[in-house]
Amino acid sequence: MRKRGPPPKSFSNSATLVGLFHMMKSLAFLFLLLTLLSPAAERPNILVIVGDDMGYADVGFHGCKDIPTPHLDALAASGVRFTNGYVTGPYCSPTRAGLLTGRQQTRFGHEFNPAGAHGLPLTESTLPDHLKEAGYVTGMVGKWHLGSLPAQVPQQRGFTDFYGFLGGAHSYFNAGGILRGTEPVKELDYTTDAFGREAVAYVERNKGKPWMLTWPSTPSTRRWTRPRNAWRNSRRSRTRPAAPTPP
Repeated sequence: MRKRGPPPKSFSNSATLVGLFHMMKSLAFLFLLLTLLSPAAERPNILVIVGDDMGYADVGFHGCKDIPTPHLDALAASGVRFTNGYVTGPYCSPTRAGLLTGRQQTRFGHEFNPAGAHGLPLTESTLPDHLKEAGYVTGMVGKWHLGSLPAQVPQQRGFTDFYGFLGGAHSYFNAGGILRGTEPVKELDYTTDAFGREAVAYVERNKGKPWMLTWPSTPSTRRWTRPRNAWRNSRRSRTRPAAPTPP
């Protein structure tokens, strides 16, 4: 009888990723439990920035030279980098669904981008749902992409404040489709700048309270649309470091 050899490398990698995902989920719920039991003065503010469709080598702390990201580099230098942490979906909406629920999105049928009446299932609870119960104010600025029906919008999924758009992509200059809460925005200069201002205003407005802000940023999705003055500073050469091979 032939002896069984070690499992294929791809299998061991998959098992490692699944284990990592469950470990991260457990840590997230442990953090939530500690938050629920802590007095308000000890509850940390939470800022979640999502880089939509951003490549590994699009930030300075991964070796990128032609796209300056000084603030993200500073966060990486002063914080913790999870260099072997992976998202549970390869693109837009499924990644958001996994992040906001703490569950692998295939477990509730959200492995594809939504269309029509589809969106994040109403049976799923979200991180802002739980944080509101713990006394947090919850806000979101940017791209939603988890459903556009009245029962699927951010205000119905745990967020008290919302400024952004509901779909998967949007013009950087056209105000049509940009909402403040449920009201259409009438004027817009440039979405990235507008989202940044709204995020800062949300933080200033909620000083003295425990707050959570989710900021799904969009520049990396359609990066060829930029303000006119940005083109003057653009480099044509694109030297990128290669992404590391997963263990």
